[in-house]
Amino acid sequence: MEVFGAQERRMVGSELIFHRRYRGRLGHPVKDYRDAWAFACKAAGFEAGRAGVVPYDLRRSGLRSWVRAGVSESTVMKVSGHRTRSTFDRYNIVDVEDTRQGIGMVEDFLKPEAHKTRTPAG
Repeated sequence: MEVFGAQERRMVGSELIFHRRYRGRLGHPVKDYRDAWAFACKAAGFEAGRAGVVPYDLRRSGLRSWVRAGVSESTVMKVSGHRTRSTFDRYNIVDVEDTRQGIGMVEDFLKPEAHKTRTPAG
């Protein structure tokens, strides 16, 4: 199987990340992405597989970046393809720094001077 990893061979506009040549034409899906994934990781200087990078690492990293950037979780779920909240929560891992930032945000909100510029809801 011939796998194309070079950027100049990437089909612009294709929904496929990994594709192959079939009957002389590019753009056909690979039968098993693992070889293509290993090739792409090697080209990028990473180790693929259990000891290295797996596709879900990138999905998790992307999801966390979107959430930390302030994109609403419902929007992130649509982009990432998560249909249930429980699956989304498995990817949206909260670490100690996330917890510290959340506590700091609540502390800032509860400071008396923060309420001077707010108007009552309703």
